[in-house]
Amino acid sequence: MNLIHQLERRAKAIIDNVVSRLHAELVGYERLCACVDISEILFQLLEQEKIWSCCIKGSLTITFPRKAGIDTTYFWSVDHGNFVAGHAWLSAPPYKVVDISVRQQPYRGN
Repeated sequence: MNLIHQLERRAKAIIDNVVSRLHAELVGYERLCACVDISEILFQLLEQEKIWSCCIKGSLTITFPRKAGIDTTYFWSVDHGNFVAGHAWLSAPPYKVVDISVRQQPYRGN
């Protein structure tokens, strides 16, 4: 097994473990709109484990399946209100996107 494969396996194991624990805390506290806070916490925890990651702040569009009957929801970076970003997530190889808070974003709908 080459070094890159070993590093990717190590990173995946650590990311999976940390994400599982952070998500449980996020859901347990019923915290909505915590994407920036939780992404920055995850970034710092991965940094302590010497796992490279990049915290990304931007916009988010959620398109639900038609049968769900929920309109497309937008979290724009340029909007009205008091917030830091429309949404935040991480890129942490071997994952392209690590987003543990998307289900805790408020949306209008059922």
